[in-house]
Amino acid sequence: MTLLDILQNKPTLYGSIMVKGSQKIGSFRPKYNKYTNTIQYAYYTEKGNRGQVGFSLNTGYHLLNKGQLSLDPEKGKIGNYL
Repeated sequence: MTLLDILQNKPTLYGSIMVKGSQKIGSFRPKYNKYTNTIQYAYYTEKGNRGQVGFSLNTGYHLLNKGQLSLDPEKGKIGNYL
């Protein structure tokens, strides 16, 4: 998937990332950020609760290409990481 595909389609990404020593497992959905006037990825837990973590579409593209995040919803389940 190219950066242009990410910018146009804004797919939901699944997987695990580390933030300040804490592992975040779940989905990352596109959401409008009113402070920066852009679309960014926001973290959602497996139960659907929104977390504090977020990153840009460009960062999402790089994490997808590195293999940390995936388009497969199975990667967003906690049971796959235990």
